[in-house]
Amino acid sequence: MLKVRGIRSYYGRVEALKGISLEVNEREIIALIGSNGAGKSTTLRTISGLITPADGAIEFLDRRIDGLPPKEIVRLGISHCPEERKIWPRLTVEEHLELGAFLRGDRSGVRADMEQMFTVFPVLRERRRQLGGTLSGGEQQMLAIGRALMSQPKLVMFDEPSLGLAPLVVELMARIIQGIHERGATVLLVEQNAFLALNLAHRAYVLETGRIVLEGPARALLENEHVKRAYLGSA
Repeated sequence: MLKVRGIRSYYGRVEALKGISLEVNEREIIALIGSNGAGKSTTLRTISGLITPADGAIEFLDRRIDGLPPKEIVRLGISHCPEERKIWPRLTVEEHLELGAFLRGDRSGVRADMEQMFTVFPVLRERRRQLGGTLSGGEQQMLAIGRALMSQPKLVMFDEPSLGLAPLVVELMARIIQGIHERGATVLLVEQNAFLALNLAHRAYVLETGRIVLEGPARALLENEHVKRAYLGSA
């Protein structure tokens, strides 16, 4: 479904991604783990068109997408649920969900999908006219996920969905991501909580200082000595 080949991305003169390559197959959950500053968020921002790579290629469903504007990448079926949620504080829950569907012209379908989001996230139904800035962290994360799903994506990219959440809410987020996958979506998950990510994923990549240093089945990486020492807090 998604092929990333030799991508190099920069922030000014700083090379953030140093020729990374990865693949995501249809109906997989793929995890990308690594420490702060490794390049995980930059990878997602490059795929979604927010950063134009200096070198390499990105293909989605056999079409080159590197260099396309972000809205065209969304139109093709990739949705990005960003780090720190990026909720607009003065827009309501309903307005966020409507904006998630801004490229769609099927108003009845948008209304039906909004009702589905309210079924998946009942608290959002209760808060539908509440401003985004007044929601709790967990509620904002649910809203960010709902907004991302409103574009009817084939591939959903999650950037640190557990960041700053209480342990019980983290467990809920894990169940929600698993449920999204079970309903047919493919998932690329960036997550600093390596234990969570590797238990959700089919395969995983380990990113360090802009380079992929390990890849393989998620269960195998859970037993890898380097991953245990660096990311799981055990040897």
